[in-house]
Amino acid sequence: MDAVEALERIAYLLDRAHEPTYRARAYHRAAEVVRALPAEEVAARARTGRLTELEHLGPKTAAVIEEVVAGRTPAYLTELERSTTLAVSDGGAKLLGALRGDCHTHSTWSDGGAEIDTMARAARGLGHDYVVLTDHSPASPWPTASAPTGYGTSSGSSPP
Repeated sequence: MDAVEALERIAYLLDRAHEPTYRARAYHRAAEVVRALPAEEVAARARTGRLTELEHLGPKTAAVIEEVVAGRTPAYLTELERSTTLAVSDGGAKLLGALRGDCHTHSTWSDGGAEIDTMARAARGLGHDYVVLTDHSPASPWPTASAPTGYGTSSGSSPP
């Protein structure tokens, strides 16, 4: 696993655990910074403790990268994998095995915790054939749960 994969996996797990969106976004931003740099520069900065000089990299994201560069699985990633995993019954495992995709996702374009390309990679990694993006749109003429103050919600009525 490289540093970008570790950062994106942490963001995914934070989102899966329903942590505040800003936490997942911090790991996504850090992944984008690392993705844009040559691997040699990332490794040199990790070995010399200079990762936090880069925009969008703080002590926590830098620690993840440093552990990856040192050839270790980041402790935070290990902890999130352990704490966010849900037990699945035999019947649940059978149902999960039959699922071919996800029909309700939200990206950072609305209230989700991941970018669309990251969600697509995660869906592929789960063996999904499709993923449906269902972001909210506060500008929509239809009342939604995420609409600005002053909008209501409707039940069984047609859009205006």
